[in-house]
Amino acid sequence: MGKPYLVYDIETTSNISNLKETKFLLGYCMRAQSDNTMKYEYIDQEGLKKFVEKMVNFDGYIVGYNNIGFDNPVCIYNMG
Repeated sequence: MGKPYLVYDIETTSNISNLKETKFLLGYCMRAQSDNTMKYEYIDQEGLKKFVEKMVNFDGYIVGYNNIGFDNPVCIYNMG
């Protein structure tokens, strides 16, 4: 099967001109499983730190649904 995929998207407040002021609202991700199914995961404020740690340790391909250069910094800054 090769390396697995993790696809995610986040929703934020709309201040995209200043990433430090942009707040994480919610997110979701889907991860490929060994049986070729996908696992859906909801990400809330309380679970954001755990999710970012999962992404850092994920041995596969990470696909940010919109803009990974925006989504990743917002997630990391808001994880506390």
